[in-house]
Amino acid sequence: MIHAGRTAVDSDAIAAMHGLSPAAAHKRRPWNDPDHPRPITRGRPVSGRPRLWDEAQARAYANGEPIPALPTRRDDRDLLDRGEAAELAGVTPDTWSKYQRTARTQAREDTPLVPPADEIVCGAEHWYRATVKQCKRERAARAKAARGGRPPGSGDRVPRTEIGPAIAELVHAAQANGERVNVAEIARTLGIAYSTAHIHVTRLTGESR
Repeated sequence: MIHAGRTAVDSDAIAAMHGLSPAAAHKRRPWNDPDHPRPITRGRPVSGRPRLWDEAQARAYANGEPIPALPTRRDDRDLLDRGEAAELAGVTPDTWSKYQRTARTQAREDTPLVPPADEIVCGAEHWYRATVKQCKRERAARAKAARGGRPPGSGDRVPRTEIGPAIAELVHAAQANGERVNVAEIARTLGIAYSTAHIHVTRLTGESR
């Protein structure tokens, strides 16, 4: 997490702080020194999600100065990476990514399952805590929406020929991550009648809901 008002840096920036080239730094690895500030990211770095450090802490260490503490309070302007955003939203990171990859989801700008990233930091997408909290509220509202016909003002968000594949994609994403298939949420997400979503989900799962 990148705390509100702070800046994050990657290993190349740390290399520059120590007067090293990126290649030399990856041999020397100053970020592995016992007293070096810990990364502000979790897990192993992968393509598109590099390991990041707080700039003020990393620079202080490189200059031999006291390392400032990180804020302890959560702030709506904190920037969360994919895993942190998914955790706050109440879904798995894989589900968060699955929703991002769903073109139909991204095309519905009014109530997207996953909002566009607020910032790209060192090549990694990040969302403000406030953005994810709002996304979670909207997701809960869709799930609690009254059963019935097509939501007012929804129009033809998904062409009829694409309804089946769209529902299948959402159902399979939920099943792959051990989540309950929520017919009401699918109906609200795709802007279709609950009865239509129910028919397709029943066909896909073999369960009556």
